[in-house]
Amino acid sequence: MNSRGPFLVAIAALACGAFVVDLRMNALAAAREDSVRELGALEQTAADLREWEDLKAQREVVAAAKRPTQDVIAQVNAILRDAGVPTERLKSLEPESDVPLAGRYRTQTLRLALERLALRDVGSFLAAWRHAGTVWTPRSIELTQVAAPDGSCLGVDARVVIAATYLSDTPQELHK
Repeated sequence: MNSRGPFLVAIAALACGAFVVDLRMNALAAAREDSVRELGALEQTAADLREWEDLKAQREVVAAAKRPTQDVIAQVNAILRDAGVPTERLKSLEPESDVPLAGRYRTQTLRLALERLALRDVGSFLAAWRHAGTVWTPRSIELTQVAAPDGSCLGVDARVVIAATYLSDTPQELHK
């Protein structure tokens, strides 16, 4: 039995070593899964940053040396038609502000009121707006659900603030 002692110790050491190796392999597999997940999150963040940069660049459109066209209602109606949304959904278009920026640059904002749209119509409208490439850029969108007296949903009302940056014909001091 004396000769079995070292053999049993060697078997125990091998079993213990195999157990440690198995633990380390499981830890390695978990670390690989974590790194794949984190790499995916990093790639998504990079894609989000590229999209943000694209959107930021679009926001910087400047009208050439004059105030943006006053025919915004016609532009909005054309975009609504392109989106497949009835033009009767446009309820109002009101000026909100016209503020000076640096130098002779100014930003004019308007507020659109669109009533009783389906959510897909809001998305179609915004996609058509982006595709149209106007000098006007949506800055904010507020959606309010419209309910019928029986509680059913009639759609949403959308308030969209659009803005255009332009180069004023006169120095900023004359606008004050």
